Amino acid sequence: IMVFFASVILIIASLFVHTPGFSQTDEELERIDQAMQHLSGYLGRTITRNSHQWRWSEIIYPDTSLDCPLPGAEYAQQQTRGYQVRIFVDGLEYDYRLNADGTVVILCVDGRPDPTSIGVDIPEQAPTVEDFADFDVVNLTPSNWWAWAYVLDTDTLYLLDAIGEQARLPRPRLPNESPEATPKLGFSRDGQYIVIASELNSGVSGVGFYAIETGAFTRVHTVSPGETPYLGFGYDNSNITGSPFIVDPSGRFVAIGLANTDFNNPSWRVIVFELASGNALYQIGNANPQLGVLGEALNSAAIVFPRVVYFDEGVVHVQLIPFAAGAAEAYPAFAWHPNANFVEVSPFTHNYIDILPTTNTAVFAQVDEGTPRLDTTGPLIAYNTIAIGSSGAPQAILQNGNYIHTATRWADGGEQIIYKAIDGAGNETWNVLDRASGTQFSLENDVVAVYGIPEGFLTRTSEGGFTFHSDTGVPRNLWQAPEGTSSILAWASPAGSSFVPSVVLVPQNLTGIVHCPDTPVSNIAIGMRGQVTDITLRLRETPGGEFLVSMASGTEFLVVGGPECQGSYTWWRVRLENGTTGWAAEADESIYYIEPLPES
Repeated sequence: IMVFFASVILIIASLFVHTPGFSQTDEELERIDQAMQHLSGYLGRTITRNSHQWRWSEIIYPDTSLDCPLPGAEYAQQQTRGYQVRIFVDGLEYDYRLNADGTVVILCVDGRPDPTSIGVDIPEQAPTVEDFADFDVVNLTPSNWWAWAYVLDTDTLYLLDAIGEQARLPRPRLPNESPEATPKLGFSRDGQYIVIASELNSGVSGVGFYAIETGAFTRVHTVSPGETPYLGFGYDNSNITGSPFIVDPSGRFVAIGLANTDFNNPSWRVIVFELASGNALYQIGNANPQLGVLGEALNSAAIVFPRVVYFDEGVVHVQLIPFAAGAAEAYPAFAWHPNANFVEVSPFTHNYIDILPTTNTAVFAQVDEGTPRLDTTGPLIAYNTIAIGSSGAPQAILQNGNYIHTATRWADGGEQIIYKAIDGAGNETWNVLDRASGTQFSLENDVVAVYGIPEGFLTRTSEGGFTFHSDTGVPRNLWQAPEGTSSILAWASPAGSSFVPSVVLVPQNLTGIVHCPDTPVSNIAIGMRGQVTDITLRLRETPGGEFLVSMASGTEFLVVGGPECQGSYTWWRVRLENGTTGWAAEADESIYYIEPLPES
């Protein structure tokens, strides 16, 4: 039965808790689950098809806005097949619009997309407040390369160049970040943004994009319960550091992998965000039918970790690492074209792989069956060859059956290749191969990490000594981590990338920021959970606007927007546990009205 409403064709609509005897297609279930997954992150609680009532409709929309347009935006006037999913939680209805392939997930609020929607390019709002925070401004002198060292014990970042330390920055912390959490850090190729993923006090993970020149997060997202973010594979302590190549060459977009390792309902997805606004623009997930190009290599129902290997111009290369797979020479990998909504097989499949951004040439370790190799036990693979090129047409440049070759990477702008060699006794050494001459040499035994830069490479020793190995001179001691601390080399300039920041803003006051003139320091930030202090506080429709409800002392909420300045107050948009959303003033000269929820 088809019913026409305002040129919208309603195909199927039903209300479900669980309806025996009625089943949806895989595509329909995937779209419904996408809406549930987004709402779980939005509310900070688990929402599933089994736990809550929901209604879905397959609709032919008259244009690409999915009947939830962004004011002022232009949309293609073409019939667009999609879905409306309405989810009912605690008496409130959440209205979702999704296109057929799931690349657009809109939470429609008051007829317009909520800023957390996926695949909707929401323009960055002009700031309505001025931050009166005190910063030390560190002006940077131009350099051919830069690097960030990270000291875990003090949670501090150190900016280095060929001369040495140029700035130190307390590692930006996500609002409501758990003090016990170990963060994951990624940097854009141009050094303009830090991507930070960490566990929050609520038990879920957050992902934030920090602009170094402005000293502020552009946006912080809360991922769905059970999901873990992955920032690629870093060059030094990959449990903490991510890859600069999760960011595209323009420095505008970042691709982040997310995995849910629930054995009963595992899933994974990759989301492309715009760094300047923090908007989620595109998404691909494990049930996308286009991933069928991987054939039997893909098990969409298995626990998989999506590792973003390389974000080229308009193409995201992703390796799929199966849970408990152990060591493998290669993994299934796909190349995703978000703008074109197209997926193909990626050539970047090898485990130990590094890609030279100036030519998109890969270097990796592999096993050559015609070359002798060491006998190994356990999961270690006896890689006897280093090759460049692609998985389909590799060119061997080094073969030696007396060592296992791992951790291959480019250095000196592609003129050198660095790798780790393991002999039959298990001894490890870092080695440098000059491509032009074919000569190679070993580094000192205390070197534990190596990072290629445009003019040579950097090393870190087990004692925290950082050394610059120039392509023209002798190695020079660059920087020493504070005694008794653990340090890592978090990022260095990739070949072909220019360092954008000309200043680093270092906040003097780490406990809060004054957002509005003549107001107290703010203790609240977006993403925090908070509560009303020992007063009764009015929640309003707009800052200083119409009264909505009264909030008693101890009323808990989630901060979802703000700050705004109105009437000598700093205002925050908060969402109560029953879903009611409005604006609350933070404080006056004598008392705070709202405060962060104490850590349990």
